Amino acid sequence: MPEVGVLDQLTLAGFLRSGGYDRHLRQARRRYRARRDLLVSAIAGGLPGARVSGVAAGLHLLVELPGCVRAAAVKAAAAERGVSVMDLAAYRLAPTPQDSTLVLGYGNLPDRLVEPAVAELAAAVRTAESG
Repeated sequence: MPEVGVLDQLTLAGFLRSGGYDRHLRQARRRYRARRDLLVSAIAGGLPGARVSGVAAGLHLLVELPGCVRAAAVKAAAAERGVSVMDLAAYRLAPTPQDSTLVLGYGNLPDRLVEPAVAELAAAVRTAESG
């Protein structure tokens, strides 16, 4: 296990004592909550019928696609449009080809790209539906 240097430890201790770490966490929570809300709103407008869950945890959302749309097909179509999403099947012990849930990460997504990304995702869903 790597050792942590004394200077690193003293710096962290000072950051904690000064309240800087608490301020950082409060700002990060506000920023990510606003981005999450923006993403949920964009999904509601751009993907009618999709069901969003997992909102209260982490920096990801689960989006259950409407109808018979398969997540694997949407993932591939989205990648062709420059949008990276994950198929929840990748996290399952026993995935099925019928899985229709996407995992959307928003921690590293700039706010200004949320709506364009959801528009591209909606186009990918339409492509997967017709394909």
